[in-house]
Amino acid sequence: MLCFMNERWSDNKSTFNVLEYLSGGQAVFETVYYRQGILFFWEKHLERLLRSLNYFHCHIDLPDLSGLILSRLKESDSARVKLICLLPFDQPSPRITLKNIIILIQPLGKTKRSTTPVKLKTFPSPFNPQAPLLLHKTVNYGYHAFYRRQALNLGFDDALYINPDGELTETSMSNIFAVKGDRIYTPPLSAGILPGTVRSVLLEHLEAEEKPIGFSQIAEFDYFFLSSSIKELRPVKQIDDHVFERFRRENFQRILQTWEAIKADYLRQALAAKQG
Repeated sequence: MLCFMNERWSDNKSTFNVLEYLSGGQAVFETVYYRQGILFFWEKHLERLLRSLNYFHCHIDLPDLSGLILSRLKESDSARVKLICLLPFDQPSPRITLKNIIILIQPLGKTKRSTTPVKLKTFPSPFNPQAPLLLHKTVNYGYHAFYRRQALNLGFDDALYINPDGELTETSMSNIFAVKGDRIYTPPLSAGILPGTVRSVLLEHLEAEEKPIGFSQIAEFDYFFLSSSIKELRPVKQIDDHVFERFRRENFQRILQTWEAIKADYLRQALAAKQG
């Protein structure tokens, strides 16, 4: 086995195997936000990862992954943690051990998260809503990068996918929510979306409702916002040519305040559990 990387050849079998799996899209991953000694919403991230491994009938033999990650981070750090699990889709009932795990840690520094409204450009979804892998966070992100670049080239901030039924699904990096008065809606999983971690938290705490949202209906809503683990919540000011004139920052600010309270409560409980 030979591998050419970093301007030199290597015959390292482990490196070859890792690149073989990743280049074939055979891995699932989680991206987790870390701050003040806590991996935020770790339980939900781990639950989603294990749900994927169980779906593919894996024999799971893993140690405490959170402890492994936390052993390399300082409490003063703020970081983006990517937990990757190599998953041979073509093998029946694969055994998943620590050899299947890759962890990437990227310091975030003290940069404040942006809440600047974004513009979305719609594209037909490149995915079949019924495809089994769509509900799992695999490393097959080439399509997302491609369509995000297409949106950027057209003066937008991200791509928003529309499924074959003409319904909104998600962007290349985030789940999407619609706001109308005091009501909040988000597309259902059946529309063909990834079950995002922050999405699940907001469904619990904001009393958001899962509801199909047709592209032809976007003008009926006051505005939209996006959710993701690292960028968190960002308002949407425009989808294609439609500008949301009814967007009021004070309304979104109330949603942000609720989100900050959710995080503060999680941090408080996690720190108490850690100390006790």
